[in-house]
Amino acid sequence: MLPRAEAALTKFRTVFGHPRLSVNSVSSYRQPLAADIAMWRDLGIEHVGLILPKIDEIGWDEAREMVNGAGLRVSTIFGPTYRPLGADHTIGSWDEDRARTVETVEFGASVSAASVYVCSGAAS
Repeated sequence: MLPRAEAALTKFRTVFGHPRLSVNSVSSYRQPLAADIAMWRDLGIEHVGLILPKIDEIGWDEAREMVNGAGLRVSTIFGPTYRPLGADHTIGSWDEDRARTVETVEFGASVSAASVYVCSGAAS
């Protein structure tokens, strides 16, 4: 590694040594979760935030194994985003949204996430 790059990496690791800082996987949105975990390992990052699209891509069980196996500390999980509150509940979206929330909270518990957050949906 070039000396300048090594110095930058050392500075980065010093900053991310703080226990209250985490890296959210939305910052590498186009990467799959496995690539995020490899990148975090290379950078020495252990405290992370997860997003549902990356979990969905590989499934709950595989994501759980990867996160727990990597020894990551999960600060938060961005859960499902709801449809507008005025959406027609008879088309099944309400039940689907509630089920996704339960799945996300259960996944969060299985990886010891400190929190799960959702976007509630627009009022109209």
